[in-house]
Parts: sequence; C-alpha cells; structure tokens
Amino acid sequence: ASGTTMSTATSEMGTTLPGYTSKTMSGVTPMNTASVRVHIYLQGTAAGGSGTFYIDQASLRYTNDDNLLTNGSFETAIGGLNGIANGWNKADSAGIIGSSEVVDGGTSGSKAQKISVVTIPEGGKSFLFQDVAMEGNKPYTFQAMMQIPQLINSKVVFALSFADAGGVTLS
Repeated sequence: ASGTTMSTATSEMGTTLPGYTSKTMSGVTPMNTASVRVHIYLQGTAAGGSGTFYIDQASLRYTNDDNLLTNGSFETAIGGLNGIANGWNKADSAGIIGSSEVVDGGTSGSKAQKISVVTIPEGGKSFLFQDVAMEGNKPYTFQAMMQIPQLINSKVVFALSFADAGGVTLS
C-alpha cells in the first residue's frame, strides 16, 4: 500500500504450544487509521533457526462486530497461492527455505493454515498477511488459535501495522 505506517502493535510467542491455544491482542486504532496489515510471522532469533506454526480462527474485530478478516477460518483454499488460504498473502525475506499449506485438523471447521520453515537466518521472517480497511480511534481485538509444535532459534509474532489513507504507517 502507498502511504505511511502509523504504528505497529506486536505480540511475540517464543515457546512452543503443543495444542491449539487462544492468543489475543487488543488496543485502540491510532487516529487517522484507514487500514491495517495483519502479519503473523516466524522470525529467526539466531543462526540456524527453524519452526512450524498452525493458525486457525483468526479474527480482527471492533467490539462486538463481525470479523473484518477474509477467510479467518482458513476453510477456503481453492486456487490458494502457493499453499496459502484464499484472502491471505505470503512473503519471505532472503534466505528462507520453507513451505505453506492448508491442512486438515483446524479448531473450527476442518482446515488450518500451516507455515513451516526449515531454514531461517537471524532476523529473517516468513510472513502470512492480510490488508484490512479500518477506522481510527476505535477499540479492536485480534485473536487467533495458535499451535506451535516446533521453534528452534525462532519466534512467532503477531503484528498489526496501522496506516493512514495515503498508506503511510502511523507512529
């Protein structure tokens, strides 16, 4: 998106989660927010990093409103790009070797998104993301069911990058 990111809210998970666990992030959108990029990514914390996570039931909501995310349950994967559920995008920084697939066994419906990275350099990131229109100065909650069976020299991060109408990230 063109424009400036106003601010980024993050939540990090640096330990494995053997079963699905609800993870939540809440706040108030910055004034002048027009959109948000929702990122869920695996980030290398040292050389020799690798990791796997599953995500299901992702939602971004204003208080008591409908889910703003497209296909937050990851149920629709027909024609999905490179193993990514419809409505979502994937990007990797240099040096990432991994795979993505929509798999059976989610917590709602029957599917979940899996991101698995066998090689991730320190500071490298493997992103799953979606851009969503949002309004400024409104309370929000981002929630997802996460399973993280493996992390070596890596962590999983939720990040919400808020931008104004020109696409400039807000700070």
